[in-house]
Amino acid sequence: MGDNLVMRKTFKANVSELDSLFEYSSELLEILGFTNRDIMLINTALEEVFVNVAKYAYDDGGEVEVILSNDKTKVTFVFRDSGKPFNPLERQDPDINASSDEREIGGLGIFMVKKIMDTVDYAYIDGKNVLTLTKNRK
Repeated sequence: MGDNLVMRKTFKANVSELDSLFEYSSELLEILGFTNRDIMLINTALEEVFVNVAKYAYDDGGEVEVILSNDKTKVTFVFRDSGKPFNPLERQDPDINASSDEREIGGLGIFMVKKIMDTVDYAYIDGKNVLTLTKNRK
């Protein structure tokens, strides 16, 4: 396995594509030696991001490009879509100690993504939302 593998795949921004996304990510993560538990957690984070794009980025359907890359220290997932500009990191983290009826709806997903991954960054570049998730290799 080379030190700097880069794989790109474009998916329809549709929840029905989740299984394809998981196959794509799991295959790479297995090759890199991530445990099944880590793969499950990482896929949970990827699902959260993908479902957000599928539900909110486009009014009439679109695509999301997912770029996976790795180096000696980390694996990186980049989601790129041409949907409405949206920075999920601007949402305040939910108060997880608040009772469920006090807590705001939503926001838990991206909070979970930030807990699972080591870094999460957002940029809007050339008319595209670019969300970058990294997970350090052990």
